[in-house]
Amino acid sequence: MAKKMIAQDIAEDLRKKRGYSQSKVAEDSGFNLQSNYGAWINSKSMRVDNFIRILRAMGCQLIVKTRESIKDPITGQDTYPSWEVALESDTDREVFEKQKRKPRRKKSDETNDGGDGE
Repeated sequence: MAKKMIAQDIAEDLRKKRGYSQSKVAEDSGFNLQSNYGAWINSKSMRVDNFIRILRAMGCQLIVKTRESIKDPITGQDTYPSWEVALESDTDREVFEKQKRKPRRKKSDETNDGGDGE
């Protein structure tokens, strides 16, 4: 029987096998800082949307597959259906991609913006 792994174990194992740095995965996932990625990896739980973002950054997807066969009503054959878990709707995905491409402002830029807050 295979070792049971939690999301963080899977993400780290995959990252190391693919040869990615934490900062590369953080950037490609759309996270602001490498420390955000590190915090999720070291936490006791990870939200599914963050897990999917990390998997996608490494060229992977999350698939849900039934454990037991289901009888196909048309053919009568036993099947094991599976589904790809989506991150968000197509509209939200476009917003996510735009945010990912936005240049990040340095903290010093935020404090030296002329004081008008915009």
